[in-house]
Amino acid sequence: MATDLEFCAIVLLWAICVYRLPYMLRSPQQGAFTLMLLAVTASATINEHPVTTVIDRITGVADVSVLLKNLLGLLAAMAALRFADAIAVDEEPGERRRRIGGYVAMAAAMIAMIALFTIIPRQQGGPDFVDAQAANPAAGAYGVIFQLCLGATLVWVSRGYWRYWGNTRSGALRTTLLLFSLGLAVGVLYVLNRLVFLLSHLLGSRLIQGPGYVAVSTTLFASALLLIGVGSVAYVFRAGGHQLGRYLSLHRMYPLWHTLVQAAPEVVLGPTPTRTRDLLAVRGLRLRLYRRTIEIRDAQWILRDHVSARARADLRQAVTALGLADDLVPTVTEACLLEIGRRAKLAGRPPNGALAETAFATGVDLDSEVRDLLRIARRSRSPMVARLVDGLPTATLRHATQRE
Repeated sequence: MATDLEFCAIVLLWAICVYRLPYMLRSPQQGAFTLMLLAVTASATINEHPVTTVIDRITGVADVSVLLKNLLGLLAAMAALRFADAIAVDEEPGERRRRIGGYVAMAAAMIAMIALFTIIPRQQGGPDFVDAQAANPAAGAYGVIFQLCLGATLVWVSRGYWRYWGNTRSGALRTTLLLFSLGLAVGVLYVLNRLVFLLSHLLGSRLIQGPGYVAVSTTLFASALLLIGVGSVAYVFRAGGHQLGRYLSLHRMYPLWHTLVQAAPEVVLGPTPTRTRDLLAVRGLRLRLYRRTIEIRDAQWILRDHVSARARADLRQAVTALGLADDLVPTVTEACLLEIGRRAKLAGRPPNGALAETAFATGVDLDSEVRDLLRIARRSRSPMVARLVDGLPTATLRHATQRE
């Protein structure tokens, strides 16, 4: 049962690693998270007996796979520290100094483990030297150093995750941090189980060993891996959800963008994509969303300059007469102003030369800008907007750009 659980966790982690690899260099947070996953997954994979046998046979060094998986475990611990640092919003005094101290301690532990590895008696094809020779002072010291460093890091990182979990409002990120913290807590139990085994053997006791100990150790290890794997899935879905949201927003804005740039092609910042190419393109979504937002906002400024004060006054009166809810008035007004300006510019009428104020407040960041423009896009396709503009006096539209 434990072996199946461990295998499922490893498969899940490798799938996430493959998905996350392209994002590794995008930010410190992404890089630390991906490195942590890669190190944990590689270490867990090497822990599998068939993989261990192949590595030892290829290298010709007995039990080098044990050293490699342990060093990867400490590398994963260092990456987990870096990830906790990257997502932290507020640091306690001295936190950075303690974290650097942790890096130094783990680097020193790696060097000590490598030095001890060279003097521990090992046998090619034999069992894990840490388990087989736990009573040997060098092997016992090797195991204790590794478990102490790993356990201290798990406690430290789990504490940081719990603290950040209490401060974040993002549902997916809270789920990820909760599962990570639970996985780390199970990992601490695994470390304690291993330390009791090692220390008891160093003291000459053989009470803790055999199938029962192995089953407990394997189950704890596999459970910790599975919790981290499921937490990673939640983190990936969070990132994937953001990407899906950007993709959908990009294409929901396309009709408004296309309508406006036909009247104001000078705002387009690069080659104009066709609808099909726009739908098929799935890379660079955030940059493309920025570009589309900027082009729409630039078109708004240009087309608004083709609407006269008289047209704005008549439109305001017509919108007021509809008795719309207060939150709909700015959106409907802006959609109508854009349609009036678009018709005027396409008809070849000159601009006023004095930019009019927008009826719709701009957002403070990309997400709020996109939400605002999507509301305008929905109203622009509404028959109500067409009726309002068509219902304005002909003289108003004919002189929509008459200079004040």
